[in-house]
Amino acid sequence: MKFLIKLITLATILSGCNSNNEINNYNKEFKEVINKELGFPSNLINYNNHKYNSFLPKILITGASDCGNCIEKLNTWDDFLKQKPFSKVEVIFILMGRDNPEFRHYIDLNRYQNLTILIDSTATYMASNDIDYKYFQIPMLLDKKNRVRLVGDPMVDETILNYYNELLSDF
Repeated sequence: MKFLIKLITLATILSGCNSNNEINNYNKEFKEVINKELGFPSNLINYNNHKYNSFLPKILITGASDCGNCIEKLNTWDDFLKQKPFSKVEVIFILMGRDNPEFRHYIDLNRYQNLTILIDSTATYMASNDIDYKYFQIPMLLDKKNRVRLVGDPMVDETILNYYNELLSDF
């Protein structure tokens, strides 16, 4: 019986190591942003007045306020979070551009209870964090200290969703 318990413990440890190695290998493609600590400039406007906990891990998505695809992504994420809620994580959209009438027309502020919408009207977020625009619209998982831990969309790839869940369980 003791042997069986030791064997199960060893298997659990090894499977965790393999998974961490898989995440590390996946992250090599994004080495310029992995572990980078991101800041949130004070000029960001909390568009939907959602109170978020800055000490929780975050899923961060960037977009543009005049981009129909970006606005539709808000709806997709909102629906996704209703189906597969991440516990103890904040989902934050940073939309670059101005608060224009078209944007207001397509955004139902009462809908988005599970995510925060921040408007960056001066386009300082990407520049102040020295993030290449190839990461524009690609979700990033940040830990409690706002360090990038994973890049990728968990709605599109089940493997990335598993990586998100695994990392979030470690935070």
